[in-house]
Amino acid sequence: MQYRPEIDGLRAVAVLSVVAYHVSAQLIPGGFIGVDIFFVLSGFLITSIILSEKKSTGAFSFKHFYTRRIKRILPPLWPVILCCAVAAVLLFNTENFKSFSWSAISATVFSANHYFASTTSYFHNPGDSSILLHLWSLSVEEQFYLVWPLLLLAGIKIECNDRLKLLILIGSTLLSFIGAHLMASTGRFETAAFYSLPPRAGELMIGGTLAFYQQSALKQRQLPSLGWLGLLFVLAPFVLYSHSTTFPGLTALIPCFGVVLVLSQFSKSSFVYHTILGNTYAQYIGKISYSLYLWHWPLLALPRYLYGDLSISALISLVSVAFLLSHLSWRYLELPIRQSSLSMRGAILYLFALPTVALLLILTCRNLVPNSGISHDTTSYSERYTPFCYKHGISAECKFGDLNVQSTALLFGDSHAGHFTPFWDSLGTRLGIAIDAFSAQTCYPMIDQDRTRPSVDPSIKDKVNCPPHLELIENIIDNYDIIILAASWSIYTDGPRAPRTFNFFQQLERQLTYLNSHGKKVVIMAQVPWFIDRQIETYQNRQGIPIEKLRNLLNPTKPGIPNFKARTEVQLVNERLLQISSRFPDTIVMTSSNTNPASAFLDEQLIYANSDHLSPPGSIALANQISDIELAAIRVFLSTVSNN
Repeated sequence: MQYRPEIDGLRAVAVLSVVAYHVSAQLIPGGFIGVDIFFVLSGFLITSIILSEKKSTGAFSFKHFYTRRIKRILPPLWPVILCCAVAAVLLFNTENFKSFSWSAISATVFSANHYFASTTSYFHNPGDSSILLHLWSLSVEEQFYLVWPLLLLAGIKIECNDRLKLLILIGSTLLSFIGAHLMASTGRFETAAFYSLPPRAGELMIGGTLAFYQQSALKQRQLPSLGWLGLLFVLAPFVLYSHSTTFPGLTALIPCFGVVLVLSQFSKSSFVYHTILGNTYAQYIGKISYSLYLWHWPLLALPRYLYGDLSISALISLVSVAFLLSHLSWRYLELPIRQSSLSMRGAILYLFALPTVALLLILTCRNLVPNSGISHDTTSYSERYTPFCYKHGISAECKFGDLNVQSTALLFGDSHAGHFTPFWDSLGTRLGIAIDAFSAQTCYPMIDQDRTRPSVDPSIKDKVNCPPHLELIENIIDNYDIIILAASWSIYTDGPRAPRTFNFFQQLERQLTYLNSHGKKVVIMAQVPWFIDRQIETYQNRQGIPIEKLRNLLNPTKPGIPNFKARTEVQLVNERLLQISSRFPDTIVMTSSNTNPASAFLDEQLIYANSDHLSPPGSIALANQISDIELAAIRVFLSTVSNN
């Protein structure tokens, strides 16, 4: 196939947008669509190669095709995976090392997208320990190329005109985009839509459809003005899209179709072709774009794993190193091996089998490392304090406190209700009461009342877990004398997770009025401090480095307990909760230093699992700090009924 410089120009646009997005999403909020540009270009190139070979020779060699793919993909990939493996052995705590090992093994067999679909959300999880997260897109591509040549060649043999074949391709492509949109917009399959091949296939097929059209007997026109429109379609989403955009789906169709217009309509003599896509710098970045894509994410993620947010100078330095490594990889690995005469057998042996053995040996070396790292709870739950108890209905699995008495208290809310479950398990035992605890991710503790229906409010992120959770609570709440509400209150009072169909605090007052009027005692758990900039996570990561000398070398924290900075909005929302509860005699807010600590440490022990969740041991430790006098006051409140 004849070299087309504008393709390298588009590659440069794609990789620079992805790198900028990973440096800071504020630079280019929609920079993640660079991957979609790569998909279109890849589908176009591969389909063009297949059709050209079939047309010129009358046959197509799968052996040569996959040999070329191995020689193109694997040489720059292995240095990244192996270097990351060495870093994981030396730097990762036990849990993160296990996760890395699975991701690395998945990446070697091009199934990383399936692994990350089951473990990591691309938008809602920083993913700093997922240093191979970006390889999900490579897995999607390679899975596509296992089936696309077969389908394409089978389609060519069908005896019908090119126009009908083109319509079939267009229809199949649109079905993929529509299916992706339906999956992404429901909330239930959002992650699967992002990572899986079927909803992503349309982005590769749209490039393949263009390749088929250009090599068909159909009449084609050159309209350079449409090329300008295509460039607009490509560039505008960089600014207009963000992590909150429903994606992929029909939103992805816009930049993908823009790439198609650019490829099909820009004349080689046009100003844009020479100035934007055809200039020397764009061509060079396009040539190293694959290696740059591979190197940039681990170089950004590893320092963030250890130190959190990085300075501008550090980010510039890391991106510069990524460019240097990418040039070396392109010059001394990509070009020589791609142009070599290595056979398929040799490619499988030297480019797949031997590096795979090397990877397994490196991962095995972890067992030889004297691990003295401190293990921290990285989640707010353990097996006993499992979230989403509503899946089990009313069962012993969700009962805590004094298990010898009937449950009289109900604890419900979002993940903060989950992290307070150990607290009430311990406190309930001391009080002699049993508590049924139910929690659902990002689901505020609001039941439906009258015309206000929190269960269907569009601000609820997890639309799978929350509605049945709230429905369960609504059905059983009358069975309890004590209602305990817990939530990350501050996220529901402002921002994208704030309710859109009702005022949060007004609804809380309505709920308190209802509960108190029905003889319920209500305990509102004040929100614990929320520590900014992932300070707790990076502290845990450094403490988990297995080798003591390396841990001391890389740990900038001064001796003693680190002083983390908390968000001010949490204190403000707790004050608002106090104001509201003061108007309801049968409602209290637990705001003592025990349930709302001013530090992430208690007796020099970290009591947080992450920036805003207590660990199970930390939650229990806070309960144990409650004095007998405070306990007596709580017992009196819970056992008396107001006459007001």
